[in-house]
Amino acid sequence: MGRESQERPALPFILHLTLAILLATAPVVCLISFVDYVSIRQELEATAQEFQDQTETGIILSMDLVDTGLKIFDGTLNHRMQEKFEPFLAEYERAGRDPAAMDLYCVREDLGEGFDLYIINESGIIEYTTHPSELGYDFTAIPYFYDRITEIRLKETFSADRIVPEIATGEIRKYAYMPTPDRRYLLELGFTDPDLQQWRTMLEYRDTAKELVDLNPNIDEIRLYDSLGTLISGEAHPDDAHRLILARQAYQEKTTLEVKSAATGELIRYLFIDLTDSDYASDVSMVAELTYSTKVTEARFADMLSQHMSVLLIGLVIIGCLSAFAAHLLTRPIRMLVADVNAVAGGDLDRPIRADGAEEFVHLGEGISAMVTALKGTIQRLRESEEELTRYSHTLEGEVKDRTAALEESARMANLYLDIMGHDINNANNVAGLYSDLLLTGLEEGPEEEYLRKAKAELTRSIEIIRNINTIR
Repeated sequence: MGRESQERPALPFILHLTLAILLATAPVVCLISFVDYVSIRQELEATAQEFQDQTETGIILSMDLVDTGLKIFDGTLNHRMQEKFEPFLAEYERAGRDPAAMDLYCVREDLGEGFDLYIINESGIIEYTTHPSELGYDFTAIPYFYDRITEIRLKETFSADRIVPEIATGEIRKYAYMPTPDRRYLLELGFTDPDLQQWRTMLEYRDTAKELVDLNPNIDEIRLYDSLGTLISGEAHPDDAHRLILARQAYQEKTTLEVKSAATGELIRYLFIDLTDSDYASDVSMVAELTYSTKVTEARFADMLSQHMSVLLIGLVIIGCLSAFAAHLLTRPIRMLVADVNAVAGGDLDRPIRADGAEEFVHLGEGISAMVTALKGTIQRLRESEEELTRYSHTLEGEVKDRTAALEESARMANLYLDIMGHDINNANNVAGLYSDLLLTGLEEGPEEEYLRKAKAELTRSIEIIRNINTIR
């Protein structure tokens, strides 16, 4: 296993610096992008809401404008309708003010084609009529209308009504009212004509509303309900019963209701359009059902988010490139110092240390230059010491040789002297031994013989000592 020195090297400083710059700038860029996205989203939502309000206001104003045009058209028939009440009232008087005795069909023939007669009693019920499908209809089911016709019945003047669909068949008719002199009944005339239908259709609420809706891509559909809750424009839906309840609620409360579908994400608004006119009995106010789709808005948000993400990604890439370039420029002095230090470490002590850039890098270069100068001085002193040691070792070696030779000569001379001395001592010992042997031959046993033998023994011992010394040497 390798030691710590064999561990993987650290990442380059330029990479650390690049990552540091990215970590410092990327969150700021992301925050700015997020704030910009939220701001634009809020602006789009506000614009969409403003567009929605403008569309709805435009629908109301357009409906009011169409209604004004229809009023003008309706007004062209008022004088004609008023004249037709003269034979109607004359027949009422002829029958003794008894509706049962009136010949309504004869009066209708006198009035001309397209007219129908109605007699409404005090209870608001159509008691007599030439239009059987509406015989017996009770207007108390429509409280505001019953109150209005009761008010007309109690007056003495003619009152024209609007061109509206009849309740039974939905056929477009022009209506007008005249109270009987005794205030017991309210006489009503209804008029229809193909030309009336043609001119009336030239101004249609639904066409005007559709033109405005087509300008708003967020609206999928518009449907119109009249004051009775009858769908007068738009296609049928499976949940029409629930929608009708909301439309009637919006009409009764004379407000705008809003319902959001969690399943489809659609927003349905029931917009009350007030077209009430106190001069007319019928209320032509209506409720517009607007179905808003969030698909267009969500698509815009998704596209905007995609654009922001793309711009953010491009921005991060640009920042990364600029960070790398900036890091390269910022680390250039360090790379130069590293190259010079490596050259010095390789033995090139004369390599100049380049230092430029920031003040800190200049100080660092100056410090390294001072360190290299000191190192060169130290190396020079070490070299001088080494030369001195070399010279001293050479001198010492000569002295050692001389002294060794002198010692060897001294040892040789000492050995020579010892050899001579040993030889001389041995010769003396040998002569002394010979004389002692001669003396022993002539002596008898006695003290002198004993002393002489001891002296011979010491001579023998001296000879042995000299021999041992020569052996050791």
